[in-house]
Amino acid sequence: MEHLVYWGQLNEIGITLCNSLSADYDVTAFTSAVNPYDLKCDCFDKKKVSEEEMMRDIKPSCIVYFSSPEENKNELNKLLALSGSQGGVNFIIIREADFFRKTPSVKCLEEILCDEYASDVFHPFVIHCSRLYGNREMPVYLQQIYSNILRDGRLYLTHPGDAYCDVMHVDDLCSLVRLILRQGPGQIDGRSIQVQSGYPFRHQVLVDFLVDRYDQIYVEEMDQPFEETEFEVYSSDAWSPRHNFTKDLEKVFYQIEEDSQVEHRMLLDQRKKKIPQVIKYLCLLLCEEAYTHYIPTASDLQYIDARTLFVICSSLFFGKNVGFLSALICSITNVAGCLAKGVHWYEIFYNIDNWIPFAVYFSLAALFGMYKDYLSKKLAANKDPNTGKN
Repeated sequence: MEHLVYWGQLNEIGITLCNSLSADYDVTAFTSAVNPYDLKCDCFDKKKVSEEEMMRDIKPSCIVYFSSPEENKNELNKLLALSGSQGGVNFIIIREADFFRKTPSVKCLEEILCDEYASDVFHPFVIHCSRLYGNREMPVYLQQIYSNILRDGRLYLTHPGDAYCDVMHVDDLCSLVRLILRQGPGQIDGRSIQVQSGYPFRHQVLVDFLVDRYDQIYVEEMDQPFEETEFEVYSSDAWSPRHNFTKDLEKVFYQIEEDSQVEHRMLLDQRKKKIPQVIKYLCLLLCEEAYTHYIPTASDLQYIDARTLFVICSSLFFGKNVGFLSALICSITNVAGCLAKGVHWYEIFYNIDNWIPFAVYFSLAALFGMYKDYLSKKLAANKDPNTGKN
């Protein structure tokens, strides 16, 4: 069985691609976040394996590179250079287009790199496909629309209703990639092809669906000019898309709502955990104020600055951000106390000596807060090796 390397993100789209290609190839996936679910092939962290080591150890006959804004194009450059020098490697780059049907007016970086390394025995090319969706992966545009509806009940439209949209199911892309690999990328003319679902739809269809599904939402349209472009779309007698996005709209938004509810419950749980922390902080603040205002001046305790202790404790207990908040509160109460004693405001701000407490508060908040945050990240990293690492 031939070896195939998948290089890119392992979201549901990437996992579906790997699992589909595993039927015909011995697939090895390289990704930056090794946390696959339902993956049927070997997976490695690409940060720990160099491109040279991968090519030497696996000797792939095919490479499928899923391009995304998060991917480092220097890696693509190295992979193309190594594949071109080796020769005989089928190299396919998958690049998602916009949600609205467009074609790039100039060559993208991926196409420029393909031109640079192409030869008589090496024919890399780019598949420009419509925005992809799957059973558990939805287009970002729809996620943003749903978030806006939940947040303030508004549907913001930056494109007119008569603009054409196109969304492609990942299963249709998988069948096309398998067909191209089986026939050989050399059969493709040029350095790129445009692939669509075959079922483009007007933006107004999506708007009508949302208005009908979510009652009492306000639709706000933006008068942004939109130029419709015509371009040649790839077609083949051996391949045709099977999924129609407009027929899947009910299922797609049901999944978005389910995912949103899970996320909403997670946020609620996090807020519930923060409530005791808020109570602790308020108690600490009340103790500081009580100490400052009610400790007898004749007591030896008058020489202890309660506000400084409050900033240090809140920074150590809650981190840098809360520490800065405490420093700000102490600065305000310090100024208010001076004003209550009859000190004029210009005496406070024009006397540089009076700035010293404010500088001490914020310096201590930064120092002890960063130390607290460092300990928290270190503890999280010890519990989970993949946590806290960029």
